[in-house]
Amino acid sequence: ASLVSRLNEEIRLILAQPDVKQTLKEQGAEVAPDSPAQFAAFIQVEAAKWAKVVQTANVQLD
Repeated sequence: ASLVSRLNEEIRLILAQPDVKQTLKEQGAEVAPDSPAQFAAFIQVEAAKWAKVVQTANVQLD
């Protein structure tokens, strides 16, 4: 298995642990154990969405 697949599997196992789920929930995080491909697609959509927001709001770096 590739390194990415191995890391994904290990992270999914960690995120499935009740104490980890509870800690993340208390911190306001949502656990979404997706595949690497699903995560890449999510990041692509989010980047496009926020790029549009930045452009529309004319956000500038100082």
